[in-house]
Amino acid sequence: MRIPYSRVLGVVSGLAGLGAIATLGAPGIGVAVVAFLVAGTAMSAANRIASSLVGFVGKLVVVDVWGAPIPVTGDRHLVVQSVTAFGAGLLIRLRATADAPGVLLKVAQPGAAMVSETGAEIHEAAYVSWAGTKLTRRAGGEARAVIISLDSTAATGGSDLIAPRGRV
Repeated sequence: MRIPYSRVLGVVSGLAGLGAIATLGAPGIGVAVVAFLVAGTAMSAANRIASSLVGFVGKLVVVDVWGAPIPVTGDRHLVVQSVTAFGAGLLIRLRATADAPGVLLKVAQPGAAMVSETGAEIHEAAYVSWAGTKLTRRAGGEARAVIISLDSTAATGGSDLIAPRGRV
């Protein structure tokens, strides 16, 4: 049986926040806010998706948002620099080349996701932003919020494909 450590962290952080308010009163509010933020992050869908995407770090990918490629210069290939969650947001830092600075792809309140060894699909989101600019969904456009596809050579590493990780 797999222990959901992020859920345990969420519950412990929430209890710590309540304890800070109960014992410290008004000064405990600051501690409680931090504890509740940690709890919210640990228990969010964004955190579950982020942990499933960790294997993509350092890999060459192509990203589509609402069915359209994200605006990048050069070819559409990007390298995943980091994947993390903060609150209800999924934060994916991507870069065009090894020496280029990372650019943030933010997926706010991501919903269901499918993650496999060859890519990931995040089916819904409140909104998606790239480099601080909110990307708009076109009328009648793609329903999936974000599609991340590994470059075919990066996806296999020159070997056979591994079974999909499944639904997150």
